[in-house]
Amino acid sequence: MRVRSAKLSLREKIGQCFCVGIPGPDISPEYQEFLNSYKIGNVILFARNIDNNQQAARLCAKLQEEITGNTGQKAFIMIDQEGGEIIRLKEDAANIPGAMALAATGDPENAYLAGRITGRQLKRLGINFDLAPVLDVNCNPANPVIGVRSYGADPKQAAVYGNALMRGLLKEGVLACGKHFPGHGDTALDSHLALPRVDKPVKELQKTELYPFREAVKAGIPAVMSAHILFPTLEPEEVPATMSRRILTGLLREEMGFEGLILSDCMEMGAIKEYYGTTEGILRAFGAGVDLVLVSHTREAAEEAIRRLEEAVQKGEIAEEVFDRAAERILSYKEMYLKESYLDESGLNDGRYSADESGWQTDRETAYRLLKKTITAVNLPPEGLPDIGANPVFIGCRAGRFSLVGNEDAQSLCFPERMAQLLGGTGLIISQDPDEAELEKIRELANTHTGMVIGTYNGYMHQGQKALIRQCADFSIPVIVVALRNPYDLSELPENVIGIAAWEYSPRSLDVVAEFLKERKMPEGKMPELT
Repeated sequence: MRVRSAKLSLREKIGQCFCVGIPGPDISPEYQEFLNSYKIGNVILFARNIDNNQQAARLCAKLQEEITGNTGQKAFIMIDQEGGEIIRLKEDAANIPGAMALAATGDPENAYLAGRITGRQLKRLGINFDLAPVLDVNCNPANPVIGVRSYGADPKQAAVYGNALMRGLLKEGVLACGKHFPGHGDTALDSHLALPRVDKPVKELQKTELYPFREAVKAGIPAVMSAHILFPTLEPEEVPATMSRRILTGLLREEMGFEGLILSDCMEMGAIKEYYGTTEGILRAFGAGVDLVLVSHTREAAEEAIRRLEEAVQKGEIAEEVFDRAAERILSYKEMYLKESYLDESGLNDGRYSADESGWQTDRETAYRLLKKTITAVNLPPEGLPDIGANPVFIGCRAGRFSLVGNEDAQSLCFPERMAQLLGGTGLIISQDPDEAELEKIRELANTHTGMVIGTYNGYMHQGQKALIRQCADFSIPVIVVALRNPYDLSELPENVIGIAAWEYSPRSLDVVAEFLKERKMPEGKMPELT
């Protein structure tokens, strides 16, 4: 094996093992100094960093130039571009449907196509590492953070669709990362805020949570991200998977035979920061077998952790060989995937955005057609969607940031306002958990309108939205409930109420729903296994 890390200093090796976030859409002089001083090798982008495609391309070119100049190595530029609810690119990109929506098409080749689209988009911008696919099996409907990010409750389905998306990304030369090992699907807590615990027996974990990861390893996935979750049957010590040598080295590396990159989830998440401390959590993560840690938000946290790691090596608390091995593995994957000059091949020239819109437009159109295939109906009569008439009323709450993994600007979209703009009629904004006064107002509107369309937003978790759905059965006008995130909202619909799973609360999904309602199209999607 060629030893690429041999000539690196300790700080340079540690810097290769870090991926950091940046505060905004450009790099400040202070942040340039941080990147240079700490020899940071990789960055992750969020919605806060991206205004549009053109700006994103300039930022990536600048980051690549800066980090390559500081370290002599190209940078991994990462992003959470899962599709659906979890996207970081703006609407001028081609944003694909999310995992559960793709599963609703019934065809894994659609997940492969989605991976190809995403890979092309990212490559054009200079982003070379997508933190997808999600391989979690969402077997707990009360899960507050995964839900539609998963391909469903069937482990085999999660494996087939996840591997298809992975193949699409890799075909376009973008690294893929399966997450969140060993599985975040059966939790009732969000690890961004708390420390979840999964108490399943090992045999059940092997059959459910671990199955998609095993299949992804067999298929050659280049990276796996760890989960900040306690698994007592796998790790008897009170530490999450990210800090467990039994789980990351013993199970993932040795038993499952994974030879790729092990990434941590963000080490500033509550499950690490509040229970162990970010810096000490990072030290123990490297000891457990992590190659590359994410510190997504705070420069000071990364600085403190790097200094602590250097001190730990000097004191003999952790061997320098840990960083030799991790940096060597990282550099080998950079050599495999970043050896091409993707800036030239993707239409960029010295960081200038390509004026040719044809490739972007083609992918946007394909992604929109793909989204239409995901629309799924419940209680649909043989004649199809009803006519909501000339004076419909649209009801729903504003979009919200349901978990910290979502984007900060999520509340800018409003279902009732947007639908009334597209289809006419009235829009009524309600709270996410409407009270009796709001429900009474809705009953009154049912008497003065020709049809009612209600957008629910994880309504199965809110008593007010549940009560709203129950009262729909008494209305004498056509009533349609549109689930704008998790489809569990449609699980107990009255028989005379039609349900539509839209899978995401986004401008493009509302446009598609409006098109279906206006033209009374027959939805093609099939509900994937949910429990």
